[in-house]
Formats: sequence, structure tokens, C-alpha cells
Amino acid sequence: MSAVVAVFVCAIAIIFAPFSPIATLRRGSVRVLRPVMRFADSASRTIGSGGRVSVFSSCASCDDERIARKVAEAKLLQATQENESLKKMLGLKKQFAPSLTSAAVMLYNQSWDREWLVIDAGEDAGVHIGDIVIDEDQLLVGEITEVAAMSATVAVASDKGAAFSVALAPTGGEALAHGLGARAFSVELIPRDTPVHPGDMVVRASKSSRTIPPIFAGRIVSVDDRAGGAFKIGKAVLLAHPERINRVMVVNSL
Repeated sequence: MSAVVAVFVCAIAIIFAPFSPIATLRRGSVRVLRPVMRFADSASRTIGSGGRVSVFSSCASCDDERIARKVAEAKLLQATQENESLKKMLGLKKQFAPSLTSAAVMLYNQSWDREWLVIDAGEDAGVHIGDIVIDEDQLLVGEITEVAAMSATVAVASDKGAAFSVALAPTGGEALAHGLGARAFSVELIPRDTPVHPGDMVVRASKSSRTIPPIFAGRIVSVDDRAGGAFKIGKAVLLAHPERINRVMVVNSL
């Protein structure tokens, strides 16, 4: 109420400023209201300052809670992925038992048309040169090329110069895969009468007569039968992603 009266008095003083009595009243009003104005300004600064501190404090608290929530979500996702990976590995062990050795990937590297992994299983785990290496999705990664006491080197299956027997799915025709580098294969010696189309799977063939689950190596992307003769040639790409793999399974002595 006093604030309304003060505003009313100031308005009258401004309107009737030319009149001497009003001028005197105006000077008196200013002297009377000056402490009130100083108090109001001080209160405004205090409230404003307190508001800013409260807002910043609240925002900082929100950021902390948001970060903590993100960290918890990331941990949960990682744990879930690790559990799923473990389930897949256990499933593979049952399918390939007793010829499967689990190993962690210690290093991935590449140079020109070659890629390789270093794993933490070697002679001590029964790993040998020539053993096939697969990932948790039963996809072909490569072959053991070097073995130490507690580690081994895996050459990726699509490396230039790599060669192995394959079968084509779903037709079942047999062929020979040659690595071209850059995750690509040349699939050769495909019988001309064997139907093969882009999208067909290339399966790593076993050297033994034992029945084992299929190991998927690649996917056909093109077929060339223009050369004539008894065979045609296909191009395929590697299905596995070696740079993303954390664990592998070594299929011993196929």
C-alpha cells in the first residue's frame, strides 16, 4: 500500500512540477523515498544473486544426476552385452565340443592388404598353426598362423593369398575361396551348372569327415560366368568384423 501511495505522489509531482509548492513537495518526496528505493534495490540484488546461485546449484545437481544416470546405463548395457556374449560362447562350446578354445583378443592390426589379431591362447591351451578361428556369431575370422607359449596370431581369412575350400549355401555347391584383401574373396571353380546368386552364403568347409556346425565365411556379391568353360567365378565379402571382436573361439584341428 505504501508503494502505491509513493507512486501516486511521484506522479502528481511530475505532472505539477512547474508549480512551486509542488516542486517543494517533489524534493521532499525524493528525500523521503530515497531510503525506500535503496532498500528495494538492495533487496532486488540479494534476491537476484540468491536466484542465480540457486539456479546454478540446481543445474549443477541436474548435470551430476544426468552423468550418474548415463554411467549406470552404460554399465548395464555392457553387462548385458557381456552376458549375451557368454551365452553365445557357451552355446558354441556345446556345438563344437570338445575341440573349441576360448580366447580374448589382445591386439588388432592391419597393414595394406593384411589384417591380424593376437589372442591370449597359445601352445598352453592346445592351439596349433592352421586352427580355424571364429567369433561368437559363428562367423569365420581367420586362421592361426603363429603360436607362442601363451599367445597366437590370427590371419584374417580375407588376407591376400589366403585360400581354403568352401561350400555355397543354400545350393551346397563346392568351390575354392582366395583372399583378395580389404575383406574380399574371389570364389573360384564354381561348377557352371551350380546355381549361385548375390546374397548366397559362403561356408568354410571342414578338412575332416566329422559333422560340425557351419562356419559362415562370406556373402556372394557378384557372379561372372562370361568366360565360358566348366567353371564360373564369384566375388564375396567377409561377414565378420575383426576390428570389433573382443573374444574368439579357436576350432582345433579341423
